[in-house]
Amino acid sequence: MTTTEVWQYKMELENETRKMQAIALKEELKKMGLRNEQQVKELWESCIAKTPALNGNYKFNITVKFLNAYCITDIELTPKH
Repeated sequence: MTTTEVWQYKMELENETRKMQAIALKEELKKMGLRNEQQVKELWESCIAKTPALNGNYKFNITVKFLNAYCITDIELTPKH
């Protein structure tokens, strides 16, 4: 199973800010070696850094929460001016 098959997400555009919320089952994340919020946050930071259209062009804020069986990640991308 790939990382993209684990996550369900939605994205909205508010003014120039892209807001994304991603949800995954914690059990599926454990299978990938992601056992805590910090590891998940580092994964998302790495993904953003490796995406040419985003890297360097956006400021980003990532919040990860482990809740019961789920991991909820909120990401805000704001263009640098």
